[in-house]
Amino acid sequence: MKISVKGSKDGGWGLTQSFIRNADYHGAVDSWLAKHTSKTVFCLIQFKGVAATELPRMYLATPA
Repeated sequence: MKISVKGSKDGGWGLTQSFIRNADYHGAVDSWLAKHTSKTVFCLIQFKGVAATELPRMYLATPA
């Protein structure tokens, strides 16, 4: 199983940014999905709006 941890302090994770070509955002998502299998799990951590004394919000997700 592959675990990927992504943190964000501005509200977004930018998972597909490196796949965008010629403003083809749907193609970028398709390319990103093709790179990951059903055995990939993302732990998305959100720091936006969280005080230094609080735990950040955390979400678990799969590409599908």
